Amino acid sequence: MKKLIAFLLALMVAFLCGGCDDSTDYEGTDAPNTEETSSEEYETDSDGTGEVVSLGPSIDVTEPATTEFYEKIADNPFKVELEYYDDQHILYYVAPVKGTYRFDLGISDVTYKYEIEIRDHQNRMLKKEYSDCYTNGINVDFEKDNRYTIYIRQKQGFPVCTIKIGIPNDVETVEGNKIVKKIDFIGQTDYYEYTAPISGNYWFQFDTNNVEYNYKVEIHSSINERIMDEAYNNYGNGKNVYLNKGETYTIKVYYYNGLPEYDITIFRPDPEYFVEGDVFSGSVYFPGQSNTYYYTAGWTGEHTVSMVTSNHSASCNTILKTEKNDTVLNESGEFEKTVYMNSGETYTFIINQRESFLDYTVYIR
Repeated sequence: MKKLIAFLLALMVAFLCGGCDDSTDYEGTDAPNTEETSSEEYETDSDGTGEVVSLGPSIDVTEPATTEFYEKIADNPFKVELEYYDDQHILYYVAPVKGTYRFDLGISDVTYKYEIEIRDHQNRMLKKEYSDCYTNGINVDFEKDNRYTIYIRQKQGFPVCTIKIGIPNDVETVEGNKIVKKIDFIGQTDYYEYTAPISGNYWFQFDTNNVEYNYKVEIHSSINERIMDEAYNNYGNGKNVYLNKGETYTIKVYYYNGLPEYDITIFRPDPEYFVEGDVFSGSVYFPGQSNTYYYTAGWTGEHTVSMVTSNHSASCNTILKTEKNDTVLNESGEFEKTVYMNSGETYTFIINQRESFLDYTVYIR
């Protein structure tokens, strides 16, 4: 009996030691991952036997909530493909210049629809619109080098969205007397700076490559006072405005109808002229032109003033004023008149454009 008990005790010890031998010391080595995931799902005791039964590979039947690219827009135009309900793409755009931008909202199928939303770097919403809006596009003002977030959202169907960005031009300085450019997108506004070389009445002549289209021109003074606001197709296709020498003015040319090329010519007044001798000549070559001459009488008495022009069918207006600003002569076209002048007094001749354009010569005898 004692031998039987000893044998059973020895057998139990051997069994217990055998369980301990299964443990392994992993120090200095990589332990196996006991939480390794599997591509299969399991259900415990699903058949009542207490065994683990495989259900097969896991399949995700839900669409991702959002497709978030957060990619910088590099192409223009750029494309986004909306592939499922509530699909959303998020992109960002860094404005290269300050001004008004245009987003033309193209779509692969006009029966589909998507939404565009634009937010600034402080997450303030600037614009939100559907692709089927009235003008199929939106305009929004951006600041140079700021980052803007653009959301494209599925609303109807699964379209390919093609979006073209109209980028404003940099502010330009007018060096000569011509401004030539093209309106490329709805809402475009071009800015120019012009410093008047002389004081006087200027003429801004408006031309275009397509008379069916239209554009508008504004001029603002250095204190931002608007001194002109005219459309291309106004009467006479131009406008007079008085500018001061040395002052810098802002000229705005902006979209009004169609996408025309515009050609603006700036006609500036002639400098004031001090007459030496008894004759002077000049020209009137733009609407509203006014030329000023100063004449100092060499003797006291009646002087004969005569005007001769190069175009008898045209006309200009001649005004003569004393130093006290009294008008002593006011005639149109060609004439010959007698005027009393005092020796040493300076008189002002003003020649104004009236009908058509011409060259003229004034004689004082």
